[in-house]
Amino acid sequence: MAIGAIKASSNEKLQGGYKIENPVSTWGGDIGETVAQGEKNIPLYFRTRDRLVTSEDFADITRRHQE
Repeated sequence: MAIGAIKASSNEKLQGGYKIENPVSTWGGDIGETVAQGEKNIPLYFRTRDRLVTSEDFADITRRHQE
């Protein structure tokens, strides 16, 4: 995104005089999850929280990042 393209957030009333802006251009990143995808991933997040202990943890994290 170009400099100054980000001017608002879903929470317009920020405390402490903060404001939303991007003083430098942005690049890369990833497309955000939909609400349905986020809700589907809640149990996975609570189960692993990005900890990789078992082979199932590795499989879950891999699947989550492929969607």
